[in-house]
Amino acid sequence: MIHHQFIPVSPLPLHLVAVLPRDMFDNQVKLNIISWNACGITNWAKLSALKGIVHSHHPDVILIQETFVGNAQPREEAPSLTGYVSYVHLVRHGLITYICTSIQHRLLPNPEDEDTKFQLFEITVGGGTIRLCNVYAAQSRINTAKLPAPTLRGMVYMGDFNARHPDLGDLVDTVNRNGNLLLGYIRRNQLTRWDTGGSTHARGGTLDHILTCGLVPSLVNCVTFPTLFSDHIGLSIQYSLPATHTPIHNCTCITIPPKYQPTYISYMTNLRPTFDLHCPEKLYSLLVSTTHAFHTQYIRKPHIRHRVGAMTLDNRISQAEKKAMDDGLAFMRQPSPETLHQYQLLRDYLVALQQCVQTDSWHKLTDSINHQTSIGSMWHLINRIVKKKPPTSVLHHSPAQYAQDLIDEWSAQSRTINFQLIYETLSSQKNHRALCLSSALLSSDEEDDVPITKGELRCALARSKKSAPGDDGITYAVLCTLIKIPGNPLLCLCLGYVPLAWTHSTIVPVPKPGTDKFRPISLTSCFCKVFERILLSRLMFRLQDKLSSRIYGFLPQRGTHHCLMELYTRLSPTSVVAFIDLKSAFDVANRDIILDQLIDF
Repeated sequence: MIHHQFIPVSPLPLHLVAVLPRDMFDNQVKLNIISWNACGITNWAKLSALKGIVHSHHPDVILIQETFVGNAQPREEAPSLTGYVSYVHLVRHGLITYICTSIQHRLLPNPEDEDTKFQLFEITVGGGTIRLCNVYAAQSRINTAKLPAPTLRGMVYMGDFNARHPDLGDLVDTVNRNGNLLLGYIRRNQLTRWDTGGSTHARGGTLDHILTCGLVPSLVNCVTFPTLFSDHIGLSIQYSLPATHTPIHNCTCITIPPKYQPTYISYMTNLRPTFDLHCPEKLYSLLVSTTHAFHTQYIRKPHIRHRVGAMTLDNRISQAEKKAMDDGLAFMRQPSPETLHQYQLLRDYLVALQQCVQTDSWHKLTDSINHQTSIGSMWHLINRIVKKKPPTSVLHHSPAQYAQDLIDEWSAQSRTINFQLIYETLSSQKNHRALCLSSALLSSDEEDDVPITKGELRCALARSKKSAPGDDGITYAVLCTLIKIPGNPLLCLCLGYVPLAWTHSTIVPVPKPGTDKFRPISLTSCFCKVFERILLSRLMFRLQDKLSSRIYGFLPQRGTHHCLMELYTRLSPTSVVAFIDLKSAFDVANRDIILDQLIDF
């Protein structure tokens, strides 16, 4: 761990500490940022070293400078890292920033200056927001006027400034133009420079720096990563931000693998006497809680230490990483040709060892396949190897706010006041419509009292597709197992009463491919979706003769090809056809008009 030091610091951070609430940082979340001048990230050895750091340290943000040098051609796409979205800036050898997909962020405007280039992001973690700048400055050509101005909310500058000066941590009295200009920029803006522990370049200079503004010093921790070495050493900063008090949706997904299904059925059968089969609300709550308890105890097994990837557990790699770290720190403290040579030897050995472990893991995988391997297991292994994941879409920087904006926009557009004539007509019939609908709902119907059968339940589950569950985390696979329990507690939920949890849904904005827009997806309970499917089947049985013959969508055994077939039979040489697509047709559909139409049914 590297000790920090200050170069003339503004009193502003200390003032902020004084006025912040005392309990603001009681619950904290850490933002972990790594910066590295890779001198060509497309090189296999360097990319392998970066992936090793990702596996062992799980950084939130990775800043790469000089990504396309030597024979590497600049390209729009960065080398993929699982779980990260990448941003490429192609000016002068290129910059790449990787941000974890779970981090809320947005890209701010970037300059096209050839000498001083940067990528500027706004990062939101927990209850705090800071700005992050990935910087590369050419030798003796830094233009500090191009750098983004610091903000009071928090600013971090990281990267290769090519700046040398004793006051910037250089171990020798070497001063260059970039060093003088950067030192003046630090003093004018009263920035904090964090000590990198010595030399960050193979030639002995301190060229890479970490500068901050508006951060609380006691919550900052800076370290180096000697295992990340090109001719520059990787740097890292950790900053603790206040945890948000707004509950964040955790997408829990509970499934019961086939080999655990007999145990699950026996487990639930033994608990069946404790179920209140006459109260759907309590029954639903017990089914969810007991299923979660079974999944935790028998499947997830948090009390058992799971084996992770070979790269993180192999003792040889752990020992080589420790030795490379020690040699790297020795070089940073006393840069010399001897310490550099020793450091490079250990670094090359570590890269070769990582490749060897990957080869051993592949041999172990192939050796585990024999004549007893099932078709399902074989198919799973093949998919793991050959299936290529598509590029991760950028998450909206504020999903909850975006979802709320979509709801507000839909609500505003669907108000009847936007259609004055229709509004006046519907208003005059409002009382009549309410009476007719109330009468229809209160009138008894012998078909309404027909209980839901086991056959209907099985048919609804058979037509279910794999989809994301609601807040309870129960998937269709669990429901298909529940119906095998004696007494079928799942059928007891269908008593005409809807549990309160079924009336809630979580709205998740999903990116539309090729656009910067998002589609709101509502995640509801799979229990509720099965019950809705049963009711839909009954409604369609009663309404199918009353629906227009010109409706082709959302009906079984009907589709657009039926519509086109009927259209072609009506065409003549003089026919004129217009295809019309109503924008946001369902968003602006008027509910009062729909209710008015339902009276005729």
